[in-house]
Amino acid sequence: MKAIDHVQSENMNLLLEIYNLKTTVNELYSQKGPVNRDYINCSIKLDLLIKKYIDEKITILNDDLNEMRNQNKFSAS
Repeated sequence: MKAIDHVQSENMNLLLEIYNLKTTVNELYSQKGPVNRDYINCSIKLDLLIKKYIDEKITILNDDLNEMRNQNKFSAS
């Protein structure tokens, strides 16, 4: 059950966007190098999306931990 909840809680659109942007960044780096404006812009956007993904995961983890704590409080009573 927990595995199903985990998959359902994934932001698949965000993951797909990260994947596609990562591919674009790699292509731009190979074609134009790291000093290119497009590469820099895409790289910054990729970093921001990854940060957003990590922040979402931390929020979900925090919610899960709070739920577990609440369940333990009720079961201990």
